[in-house]
Amino acid sequence: MKERKVSSQHCETAMNERVELPIEISDVLTNPFISNRLSILKPHKETREWFLSNFTNYWACKNPIEHIEYWSDLLYHSAYRFCPFLFEGVITRELVDKSWKDGIIQFVIDAIDTGHYIYMNINATCIPQYKKTYENFMHDIMLYGYDNAKKVILAIDFFDSIYGVAEIPFETFEKAYIIEGLSKADFIGGLNILKFRESSYQFQIEECIKGLEDYLYSRNTQVKSILNELDNDESYYGLECYNSFLYYLEEIKKQDAEIDMRQFHYFYVHKVIMRQRVEYLIQENYLKKDSNEILENVKKVEKDFLVMRNLILKNTLCKNASIYDKLSGMLRELRQKEEKVITSLVDALKES
Repeated sequence: MKERKVSSQHCETAMNERVELPIEISDVLTNPFISNRLSILKPHKETREWFLSNFTNYWACKNPIEHIEYWSDLLYHSAYRFCPFLFEGVITRELVDKSWKDGIIQFVIDAIDTGHYIYMNINATCIPQYKKTYENFMHDIMLYGYDNAKKVILAIDFFDSIYGVAEIPFETFEKAYIIEGLSKADFIGGLNILKFRESSYQFQIEECIKGLEDYLYSRNTQVKSILNELDNDESYYGLECYNSFLYYLEEIKKQDAEIDMRQFHYFYVHKVIMRQRVEYLIQENYLKKDSNEILENVKKVEKDFLVMRNLILKNTLCKNASIYDKLSGMLRELRQKEEKVITSLVDALKES
């Protein structure tokens, strides 16, 4: 989509115009931060190699019960900070309010017109698509377009727990923009603007191997990060993340509580990406030695993890007291299988 010059007469000359920046639902759906950015990249097929060479590692809190809502995910912070396909910056709310006298809607229009997606916090209580009952509930959302004729903002997010797009009326969004008085702090620090940019990036096999080794040896893939957001003693990395899942099951068993499937799904997504990575490595002739055997073993890990995830889903419908011990046993077996296959993969890549 071509970018347009913004004029002072924009609101009068573009009243019937609808502008949508390229967006596709990501195959990887964990939290908004990662899902939104991958949804920007997905329409651009040339970004796939960067994704497969970078998203090798995983993190999990050592005490997930203290962070029960969100305690594990793909280790993505460092990767996004240095993504060659994304320009990213933050504009404070003070600057937006002072410089855009016509309000937040005009800022959104100007940003979209110049090819910028907007990732920001809003008061989700004001937006019906979330179907939340919380009062003054802050949440992050991404904007990718607008329609002046319908007077709506086009947004993408986990609406009512399902990732998708929505049209939010201008007036509704203006109310949601006001976050004063919310109990949760603005963790974005303003309005995050993102813009896709062309890059000559080519697949980095050394970077890929380094990431796989970090996962195998439970190291933090933050070597290129400026802030080291997750570089602390409170998190596990790589294969040691299995310890968090085992600890979580022990604690949930004591409480006889329902198992939160989301974290197990995130870890399953990591196995899906690993299989896709191996398929790519074989296709591009990076992986030659024992390639068929390695691929089959990676597929087995993915399949076994899917079985475990679905077992948790089934248990939410028909609770079984023995589920906790069964899942723990499956996790221990999976860790051994995955450690063996990742070791074989790294060794084979170094010899290929």
